Formats: sequence, structure tokens, C-alpha cells
Amino acid sequence: MTTSMINKALDLEDKVSANMKKASAILQAMRTLHSEDCRMNEEITGNLLWAASDLIDDAIQADADFLNEQTEKDLWIRYQQVPGNPQIKAVK
Repeated sequence: MTTSMINKALDLEDKVSANMKKASAILQAMRTLHSEDCRMNEEITGNLLWAASDLIDDAIQADADFLNEQTEKDLWIRYQQVPGNPQIKAVK
């Protein structure tokens, strides 16, 4: 069970990171287009904002779900730096 939870923790980190990068890219593109005085209609603007918001909400929900699962199983996963390695790993 511990290995399964550690794998879930790593998958969660990947999902949250990917979703935040995608949301950031969407918002950065919108900011760039706005600063270059490109006209975006309300539908396009709304769709882009919804897409970024959905990505962020999905990451937050995944984090909350994992926290709830840890609480239910009374098994807490934390992260620590691997000595001599820039990566972090999940540990019980």
C-alpha cells in the first residue's frame, strides 16, 4: 500500500505541475496578445479563461482528493531531497 501511495503522490505532482504550466501558458499567451493590441473577441477570451481555470481547478481537486485519501488511510506521504540528486522523492 505504501508503494501505491508513493506512486500516487508522484503522479499527483506530475499532474499538478503539468496543469499549472498549461494554465500559465494560456494566460501568458493572452497577456502577450493583449500587450500587442491584438483584438480577441469575448468568446475566445472566455474560452481561454475557462480552459486555464479548469486546469487549475483540476489540479486543486486532485491535491484535495489525495489529501483525503491519506487521511482515510492514516498514511502520510512527505517529500525529501535525495542526497546528491536534484530530484525529490516521496517517502512514507
